[in-house]
Amino acid sequence: MPSDSFKITICVLPSDVRAAEGHGFPLCHLAYGFGEDGRLCRGDLGVGVRGGLLGVSDRGVTDATPYPADLLRDIRRECDARGFDGVLCDFEQPPNAFTSRFAYEAALYFSSLRMRLCVPEAFADTAPGATLLISGATLGGSYEESIRRAVFRYGPGRAALLFEPVCVDFAMPSPRGAEDFVTPQRLEEIRSEHGSMVYFSHELSANYFTYRTSSGESRFALFDDERSMLRKLNIARGCGFREAYLCWPDVSDALDDLNKLK
Repeated sequence: MPSDSFKITICVLPSDVRAAEGHGFPLCHLAYGFGEDGRLCRGDLGVGVRGGLLGVSDRGVTDATPYPADLLRDIRRECDARGFDGVLCDFEQPPNAFTSRFAYEAALYFSSLRMRLCVPEAFADTAPGATLLISGATLGGSYEESIRRAVFRYGPGRAALLFEPVCVDFAMPSPRGAEDFVTPQRLEEIRSEHGSMVYFSHELSANYFTYRTSSGESRFALFDDERSMLRKLNIARGCGFREAYLCWPDVSDALDDLNKLK
């Protein structure tokens, strides 16, 4: 069933806070990480920043990173001082000993405080009750079917869409996982160099073009833009998702359209 309300949270670096605030969207502040000693570290976040979520990265964290006994209490103190409603785990690595323990203990701790915890889907079984960030970066099959499965598996109250723009280039046919991730600028250079026409895949909800290299290799490029982003958000809402998380550079030119989804 489509969701009656759809909450959009914008994830921002400290340098983007001023531009992103004041548009009616809650913010997740990607200004935190873990030091070599496992303790919470804060980037250059302005003293006046308040409200939203504390976004913490797993950059540099390994199985060997020490786990401080008072880590969760330190994070709570930071949330209290800043008026944050909870924590979003901006974890890009596969789960390891440190992040798995953190996700499990944080889920229990913050739930007891009625604070939110958002974790990547890879931590679904590790973080009981936490909101799960379901990636919208579908590279094969049906985008709509993939997120419908997520809603069916976790329920609309637990699944949240994480919009991660697709920008890949790979050979055809391509073994799963053999894609090359490129920048939008590089992809546009390739398209312009080969004079390729851009098409829209309704199955993947993304744009694509094909081209042939000088060596005769056939390649397929898939990418998101503002139109595909809005389509993915609308489909997610129609499938029962109640919220989505997006990064400021991807939405800065689409704020009016995003406000219509709320």
